[in-house]
Amino acid sequence: MTTLEGSWDYQSFLILSASPREDTSPGSPPAPRKWATGTLTVPLGTSPDVRGELTFAPAITLTVQGRITPASDVSPSVFVATGEGSIGPTKGALYQIAGTAITDANKRQSIHGWVLAVRGPDTHPETELGGMPIGTVGTFVLSEQAADE
Repeated sequence: MTTLEGSWDYQSFLILSASPREDTSPGSPPAPRKWATGTLTVPLGTSPDVRGELTFAPAITLTVQGRITPASDVSPSVFVATGEGSIGPTKGALYQIAGTAITDANKRQSIHGWVLAVRGPDTHPETELGGMPIGTVGTFVLSEQAADE
């Protein structure tokens, strides 16, 4: 993968236990909770640098800036970026994002990785946009939208 140009479905998940002290055995299924969904739109002409908009709802948008490192003989493609709120209720919010590119059997591309809430919006800097405390880490998937979506 060398580009993110186009539109991508974004989903992030929190992996939570029922109790912080819960003792689960290895191999037990985690309890995921959907954290956020949205669409990442990256205009043409931004490769290998990525600059786009991640929109969760009207007026809830982050500017995403990052880079794709192409795959090599020993490493898959890697995406590293920041998502930052610059206007409205997201102003001041900051997230770090990193993931690895995967191509499925149908040749559809996706990126799977982690997202870290670094700072909340200026109005509540200790709480990220989804209501979780700063420092919260979750998983995410960016899935390439089909041409007809």
